[in-house]
Amino acid sequence: MAIEKEIPLFSFVITSYKNHEYIYEALDSVFSQDYPRIQLIISDDGSQDFDKNAVCDYVETYRAENIKDIQIYAHGENRGTVRNMEFCRQKAEGDYIMYMAADDALNENGVLSRYAAEFERLGKGALVLCSKVAMCGENLSDIEKYEPSNEGIHAIRDQAPETLFGRMTHTWTIPTTSCCYRKEVYEVTGGYDTEYFIMEDGPLFMKLVRNGHRIHWVDDLVAARHRGGGISHGNSLNLSEAYRKYRYDEIIFFKKEVLPFQERLLSADKELMQAKWEYLQRAYFETFELPNMSGSELFKYQMKDFPRYMKSILRRTKEKTVAWIEDNFLNVNLMVVSAICTSVYLLLLILPISIATSARIVIMSIMQTMALISVGFAVFLRVMRVVRQLWLTLKYIFTGR
Repeated sequence: MAIEKEIPLFSFVITSYKNHEYIYEALDSVFSQDYPRIQLIISDDGSQDFDKNAVCDYVETYRAENIKDIQIYAHGENRGTVRNMEFCRQKAEGDYIMYMAADDALNENGVLSRYAAEFERLGKGALVLCSKVAMCGENLSDIEKYEPSNEGIHAIRDQAPETLFGRMTHTWTIPTTSCCYRKEVYEVTGGYDTEYFIMEDGPLFMKLVRNGHRIHWVDDLVAARHRGGGISHGNSLNLSEAYRKYRYDEIIFFKKEVLPFQERLLSADKELMQAKWEYLQRAYFETFELPNMSGSELFKYQMKDFPRYMKSILRRTKEKTVAWIEDNFLNVNLMVVSAICTSVYLLLLILPISIATSARIVIMSIMQTMALISVGFAVFLRVMRVVRQLWLTLKYIFTGR
């Protein structure tokens, strides 16, 4: 008699921090799932008014039979999103794990079953799955758009991990709210990096794709609904705090996951990455350092950029001047000069003007030379403009820039 294979356990994690008023909507979306074996973990990261008893009562009242294990934690202090996620990861016992903020919700009752089926179909090599996310307003029934874009879907589904890594150094692509993990993913990534405060998923994805692991796309599925204004967006409850911490995380992210590997990037990705790095450094400075500057320090900082500012003005002035000369002088007036010189040459050649023969010959030679030089220079400029335009066109075709 064949032994029936045990159905894998699916761990579903709900994390909260100052958004637990929405948690019952999130719980309802979990209780409606048709997957037969679910472990539910709820972890609040130090919200002062989180009512653990009320949540326990709700779970016990409305849980379905497929919820096989329930763990609810209320931490006494705020340790940060990443530490809370790592705590939950260590508590998760499932073969598959999915995380969700308390103010989001699963989109339909077959999400976990679909993900489990995809993991089974793809085999042990598939470590992460993702699908579309419905981006909503304050109300999860008000869907504003779906993410990622078609371009993002193409990058996840069709591009090699190394190519996706290059894109992710400057353009975030993975819809993290919809992501689902096989537990073995943490053997590759080592869990969540607790040096970060809010950014839990970015370093994990970068390590995966950088080491050749695909992020698998699941077609025809909208896994989750994401409420606008969560902690990663800096909601109204913690705008300044969340913004500052996320800015700090972005700097650490670049220093650890991007800059040490920039030699692996294509030139187009490297240029965009460097532009983003410059922006992040400036934003970090304006967030953490500029507000604490004294008057003299602020003046020195502003004067430091003055030479660069003047250089930029002079460069733009030079470019406009050169363009004006080409358009209004070299391309027009050179032909006028050529026409005048040619006319003088012909007059001296045809008309019986009273002038010494030697002087006539000298003047005619000068006019002839000036006419030829003017025409030749004008033609040269036209040819160079055509060559430059052809070069820019070919460069765009082959590099996209």
